[in-house]
This record gives sequence, structure tokens and C-alpha cells, in this order.
Amino acid sequence: NAGSRPAVERSSRSGMVVEPMATARTMSVQPSQRASRDDSAERNNVGVGVEAAPRLLALGRGLQESRPDLAEAALREATQRGAAADALEAWRALSRMERRRGRLDAASEALLQAAELAPEPLRADVLLERAEIAEERGDSAGAADSYRRVLKISPRHPQALPRLRALLEHAGDWPGVAE
Repeated sequence: NAGSRPAVERSSRSGMVVEPMATARTMSVQPSQRASRDDSAERNNVGVGVEAAPRLLALGRGLQESRPDLAEAALREATQRGAAADALEAWRALSRMERRRGRLDAASEALLQAAELAPEPLRADVLLERAEIAEERGDSAGAADSYRRVLKISPRHPQALPRLRALLEHAGDWPGVAE
């Protein structure tokens, strides 16, 4: 009996409550109007994402010790939604978290993402962190590469220069040390 049907129904796909009349009104919208509404909603979602990124970053940082799984999810979301500065900080926070977990490959990859976003003076610091992780992993070639990238940005970098020299001396790469 149609008259005894409830005025509100639950959508089988989403579990959301749907008002049949609202659904009917939406269906009667012309495709060009619907596209305009979709474009507007998309523009609004982008703005919401950028605004949400600092909160996601703070949430991720705050949850690192108690709920690393949620912290990682929040930080990864911040890398996608945030402006470059927020995404950069989210990648660096992810790297530190992965490093504490002993997941050095993931930490290094996060720093590579951060380096791509970092302005040049900060990029040197990010690459220096990546070189240190490469050394922890026993990847001398990767560490040397990262130290060289630091030195391209800052030729007299006080940490990169002696570390690269030490790596090359340890490997017996005397021509490299002479450079």
C-alpha cells in the first residue's frame, strides 16, 4: 500500500536517509544544471580540502604515539589536500613517524616527496635527512647521492660536506674525496 509507505527511505547503497520528494526534484534537474551544480560542489570541496589540511596535519601529529594508524591516515590526507607548505610538513611528519617505526624505505620515500615540494633552502635540510636515513639503511651510494644534492643547493653545507667526505673515504673513493 503506497499510502502507508514512510515519507523517508533509507538508501540501499549508502545507508543515508533519503527523502523521496528531494530525490524526485534532483532527478528532474536538466543535465546542464546538474553539471553546473557538480562543478560548483567540486570547487567548494577543493577549498574545504585546503582549509582542512592544517587541521589534518595537527591531528596526525597529535595521534602519532597513541594511534599511529590514524595519524598516518590524517597525514597522508594532508599531503593530498594541503597547500605545498602543509603537504611538505605532512610528508616530513610521515617520514619521522616511519623512521621511528623502523620503516626506513617508507621514511626515505616520504622525504623524497617532501623534497619535491620544498623551496630550495629547506630542500637541502630535507635531502640531508634523506641522506641520514640512507646511511641508517646501509645505502652508501644513496646517502652520497643525497649529500651531493644538498651540496648542489648549498656548496659549503656544514653537515653534508664532512659526511660525504667520510663516506667516500670509507669506500676508498679517493678521486671523489678530491672533488
